[in-house]
Amino acid sequence: MSIQQDAGVMLAGPFVSVDGVAFLPAPRSRQLGFYAVARRAFPQGRKLMLKRLRYVVRAWRDRHIHTEWLRFLDAHFSALDARMPQLYAKIQSTYVLRALDTAARVRLLQDHYGGFFSASRLLSEAVHSRSGLALWSFEHTDAAVQLRLCHLPICWREGEISLALFDDARLICALTFVVTSLRECGAGDGGKSLVIGGIQGLHDAEGLNIFRTLTKSMYGLRPFSLLINAIRAVAQAFGAQRVLAIGDTQHALTHKRASNKVRISYDEIWSDHGGTPVTGGMFDLGNMTPLKSSAEIPSNKRAQYRRRYQLMDELACAIESAIAAANR
Repeated sequence: MSIQQDAGVMLAGPFVSVDGVAFLPAPRSRQLGFYAVARRAFPQGRKLMLKRLRYVVRAWRDRHIHTEWLRFLDAHFSALDARMPQLYAKIQSTYVLRALDTAARVRLLQDHYGGFFSASRLLSEAVHSRSGLALWSFEHTDAAVQLRLCHLPICWREGEISLALFDDARLICALTFVVTSLRECGAGDGGKSLVIGGIQGLHDAEGLNIFRTLTKSMYGLRPFSLLINAIRAVAQAFGAQRVLAIGDTQHALTHKRASNKVRISYDEIWSDHGGTPVTGGMFDLGNMTPLKSSAEIPSNKRAQYRRRYQLMDELACAIESAIAAANR
């Protein structure tokens, strides 16, 4: 996995600029025509004509839904950064939950971004800036790792915000999510849910070595476990009542699982971290990290677990403080 942090975008409402850079307003999207929008959605790359024509055909077929989405972008995004063209066309692809149709994807995106437009300006700007919002850092043997909330374009079908762990400038692993109140995405009783669409990490030889080194430095706490523990603290800071995660059958990239491009089992990961299956092919991860009692831990490992749990407490406090400071 290559690092891609350039995710800044200038938004209307609470947003003025990103990293001090002012952008010229983009033309009103719904006044451009679908092919002109397709050119913005796919500015470069392979099979450009095919991708653009496919966008136009799909947009015309669901023109009322696409017009509503473009109207939303015009109302809330004063300019679309060239690093974030996926916003135009992402409603045409499976997104977060495989069962969602085009109209449901639009509702989910509107609901998620609607919450961030109503958040504080500092929080919104920090999360959508180039470097993201720094939450926590940890010194280990060779370097320092940092946990950030940011937008990662490489995870564009799994959510809008990533909780990402970096080793210097290299992305180690990331968990991507949306925050929503929609019942069709698992939220109930009108409350907010944080819905995890995917988790990714380095899988080459060097990446596995980084995982092993970090796990040892963090008293046996694996990087994926760190992310899942941390996301519960993020959910509390965002006011989400539930933490839900997409299982294998509803993952947006199910087609890649079929071709063996996605090898990890989400069902196993969520189950190993206290998740329980719920309706809709999802897992409820709960609001609190389950901890072992002293009696359940072998005597020769109790000191290690004590340090690990202390690290997890420090992590949760750091996340709460960082988000609270940016949410003023």
